[in-house]
Amino acid sequence: MLPSGHEGPYSLDALKNKFQQKKIPAETKIWSEGLSDTVSLKQAIYQYEAAKLAPPPPIPMQKPADETMDYLPPVPVLKNVSAPVEVDAEDVPPLPPLPETEPSVEKAKRNISLVGPVLALAILLSVYLFYIQWLKGKEVFSLHRQTKMTLELHERIQSEMQFDGWDKKIFFKEFVPGDLSSIWLVTSSYQTCQVEAEFHAVKDKLLSMKDQEIAFKSKGMLKGHIVEFSRFEFQTGQKVVPGLYEMDVVAKNCHWDGIIPKAANRFKEPDAEYIARTKIVLFPQGAKEFNLLLNRLNLKKQEILRKEQSKENILWQEMVEKLQTLEAISMQIEQFFMELLERDSRKFKDTLKEGVQIYTRQFGHTLTSFVISNEDDFKKKSPDATTRISDLNDYENMIKVSSKEVGLESMKIIERLQSLKTPKRVQLNEEKLKIEKSFSALEEKIKQKILLIEAQKVP
Repeated sequence: MLPSGHEGPYSLDALKNKFQQKKIPAETKIWSEGLSDTVSLKQAIYQYEAAKLAPPPPIPMQKPADETMDYLPPVPVLKNVSAPVEVDAEDVPPLPPLPETEPSVEKAKRNISLVGPVLALAILLSVYLFYIQWLKGKEVFSLHRQTKMTLELHERIQSEMQFDGWDKKIFFKEFVPGDLSSIWLVTSSYQTCQVEAEFHAVKDKLLSMKDQEIAFKSKGMLKGHIVEFSRFEFQTGQKVVPGLYEMDVVAKNCHWDGIIPKAANRFKEPDAEYIARTKIVLFPQGAKEFNLLLNRLNLKKQEILRKEQSKENILWQEMVEKLQTLEAISMQIEQFFMELLERDSRKFKDTLKEGVQIYTRQFGHTLTSFVISNEDDFKKKSPDATTRISDLNDYENMIKVSSKEVGLESMKIIERLQSLKTPKRVQLNEEKLKIEKSFSALEEKIKQKILLIEAQKVP
């Protein structure tokens, strides 16, 4: 309400700004719908601020006698209102400060600035989850077939080898083609290394009618789970003869084979060098078939020896060969347990279960058959074959006892391993030392029995 009449409408904030700019005094009268009369600007501002804390009481409104009619109070007319009075702002009590509000543009900018990090985090999480699923699909052992490798041999390797963890250490398993022109060492490890190896034939363990000394060395590159030896440098002998060999192998400058194993191992490099001494069977069909042929070959050799030696001398020689065969079986069982304990300790329970089945199939039956065939062979012997049949009985029984000792010790080891529920690598290494000690004792006993029999042979 001004001397010149009423103006507006204005918002309360606009009137507050006019007051702060000293364009209107605090006592300026204002009016709005719902008010029965005019109020001062100062009074309106205080009532507005108080309303934020508690709802204001209803403003009484005057109603006409006839309540059925809509009523709007008349705009009051001020009389004798002179020009606006200049009022010093210091004489008026300070008005409550306006609430600070964040400008909408600044708020929008702040919201936009948060979108980037949140979106980046979501993308990184999605990429990580996708990588984990993709990596799971890569956890399969796959070997590229070599030039001379038959489909049958390739399928056999694929079935015998399996994915055993991205951080699997090197442990070689041997395979050869039919003509033995190459030697393939296969591992489930994802490493690439420079590999050198020396091979020495184990005496009396070659599929040859003549005793031969064969020693050679070769080198190659481990990549894609396989290292191929195709060039041989012979120290003794002229060619690779099927049989049992002792191999000294060294792998140097080892790294993860490809970016996937590197990422799966968090870019932590493997051991730079691998050194091992082990016995391997160089025979296309594998160790089991090799042992069968070796036994047949030994029988054939024995037939030849029978023609060249006296019956008694042959008899003692057969006993020695049986004990030597038993010694070889003992060494193979020891090697089997050593390989079993080299596997991933985190999967030890499944590994042991599979190992027990393999032991029963390959060695348990072999020992049983060895004892039975030994007894049958003894029953066929003629009393005339030797003048010391009582001694023969003692030594034949000695072979039976040695066989049972090997089988009994193997079962003790299996029971001891089965008692380990979740072994750590330290425990498995301790078991390896125990196995090595027990089998060394067994093999020493067998050697002593061989010396004892040889001393009793009739010249």
